[in-house]
Amino acid sequence: MEKHWQQAWTSVQSHPQHHLILTLVALNGLSLAEAEAITDQSFNVDQQAIRTPQATYPLLMQTQAILDTLTAPFSFEHGTAQRLFDDLSLSETDAHRRLAGAIWLTSRETLDILQLTNTSEAPILPLRFTFPFSIVGQVHPIEHADMFSQSRETLQHAADWLTQETIKPKRKLALKQLLLQGSTIFLISNLGVNGLNFLHNLVMGRLLSPQAYGQLSLLITLQLFLGIIPAVAQTVNARYGSRYLANNDLQSISQLQTFFRRTVVLIGIASAMLFLISSGLLATIFQIDKRSLFIPLGVAIPFFFLMGSDRGLLQTFERYHWLSAVYVSESTIRLGVGFILVLLLRDSGTGLDGAVWAVGQAMFITWFIGWLAMRHISLPASEAPLSTETRVDWQNLAAVTSMALLGQALITNSDFLLVKNLFSPDEAGLYAAVSVLGRIAYFGVLPLTILVVPMVAKQQALGYPTSRLLMLLLGGGIAICGTLVIGSSLFPKLILGLMFGDAYTDAANLLPAYTFAASLFVMTNLIITYQIALGRGGETWMPFVASGLQVIAILLFHRTLQQVIIIQIILMALLLSGVMWRVFGRQALQRH
Repeated sequence: MEKHWQQAWTSVQSHPQHHLILTLVALNGLSLAEAEAITDQSFNVDQQAIRTPQATYPLLMQTQAILDTLTAPFSFEHGTAQRLFDDLSLSETDAHRRLAGAIWLTSRETLDILQLTNTSEAPILPLRFTFPFSIVGQVHPIEHADMFSQSRETLQHAADWLTQETIKPKRKLALKQLLLQGSTIFLISNLGVNGLNFLHNLVMGRLLSPQAYGQLSLLITLQLFLGIIPAVAQTVNARYGSRYLANNDLQSISQLQTFFRRTVVLIGIASAMLFLISSGLLATIFQIDKRSLFIPLGVAIPFFFLMGSDRGLLQTFERYHWLSAVYVSESTIRLGVGFILVLLLRDSGTGLDGAVWAVGQAMFITWFIGWLAMRHISLPASEAPLSTETRVDWQNLAAVTSMALLGQALITNSDFLLVKNLFSPDEAGLYAAVSVLGRIAYFGVLPLTILVVPMVAKQQALGYPTSRLLMLLLGGGIAICGTLVIGSSLFPKLILGLMFGDAYTDAANLLPAYTFAASLFVMTNLIITYQIALGRGGETWMPFVASGLQVIAILLFHRTLQQVIIIQIILMALLLSGVMWRVFGRQALQRH
């Protein structure tokens, strides 16, 4: 298909009007009818705009270059565009699908989502729902100059990528250059952070008793939920900051940063006070030995929240080396300082206190590293008043992002929170160890999604079939998950003993079942990820429903830990079956 498009582009080079029609549809995103109705009066070079009766599109450099070769006035006969596409064996649908995929691959917002969630689940939407085509009917190049400029930049990046991939000879980027790119280093560092967090669980599990380890896991889970607020601040700062930076609007970036720094500090202070005041109640609900264990996290909360706004600004200015240092330092300090403090305090019976203080220190020191990075970014003073419309836009994105992150956190952590409340501290510690090992399946398939899903987007953008990549994704997932399930079934005591120590081998009967439940969800997530990458995210609501059912079922049936895991197996199996039916069953029915 890529070769077919290359031939099409080559064949129109000698005919400027045909070249213009193909460029308007394939790169500028106009429909065949809109392209055919174009005249020389449709172009406003000063405003960098193309006006049609339906919308105003950004004028690309590729389109401008062809215009320079045409003599005004000019217009097209009725049926010219459709005949051209028929002669070239092309279709408007295919052209727009390629452009939508190119926007996905080159969009800054796609990278923001990948970095924030550490997944590849950023959707390729149909072109009419993709920015900037979702707003071309409402944006005026003068009245909405900033947004129109951002629209043109987004579309220009996608058009440049398509031109490079389908017309010009391919250029290979040297491995050294690729590895030294800031965004590449950041994505690699994210994998390292996952590894450090897993190692932290193993080390703390071996040094602490199951009861103490369960309490530490609970406090880290609470930190994860608290982390939703800085993650929201980072997302909004990065999204809007990138748009303002594209227009060199440093004043708006300064307003954005000032607003969110003040907001998160106030929320952080209020949250810290509430967290510390309610520590006695939380200790009772989650069976924590003493309320003083909440102090390290409570004291660090304001700095932890402020760090999110700073991370967003670093992301805006693409300071990925500093951003990588911030992420890696948190996991490194939590592991290193925690290891030292637990060793020093274990004999006195306060090893858990040392591990918790290490978590709090990591939150504070990570903020300090971000503060050092911020000193390298210079912004003007925020003097202009902030408009209500702008503030509402920021708050709306913050609300949507917070709900999405809260749902994600509940899906992956609700079972442990319930177990910590419903079972004894020792049983909760054993369950925490099993859940850490069972979730190796998530990390095992992460490289598959990071590598394969962008390939799916590229294949779709170039018009290639993607079914083989789905088979690669599922085959790799089955191989990894199958190996883990078999290994956990044959050697559960050995694995728990080697990883956490003999104190955890009583949970050997839980490990195979939990690994199987986790594997079912991993396979479900792989299929949903593939669908999302193709812009068919109609199954994304199903895991949220399953999470709610999981909470209800565990609250009703929790006689043993084995029963809790059986509930998850049943729900995850139903979820996988439902997703597979929606994806594959419907396709089979449509073919017949």
